[in-house]
Amino acid sequence: EWLQSSRFEMLMATVLCLNVLWMAMELQVDGSIAGIGLGVVSQSALPADWIAAYERFFL
Repeated sequence: EWLQSSRFEMLMATVLCLNVLWMAMELQVDGSIAGIGLGVVSQSALPADWIAAYERFFL
């Protein structure tokens, strides 16, 4: 009953949307860090002192 309810559908839709936003943010920051490593960009989306904490948290 619960798995076929509209509340469950809305919960899953919300979880999926949050997951997409989280992955987009992670991709943006990872790309920024990679761009610095390759010398393509000169400034990251994160302050330099946050990069180590970011890598520890996401890896």
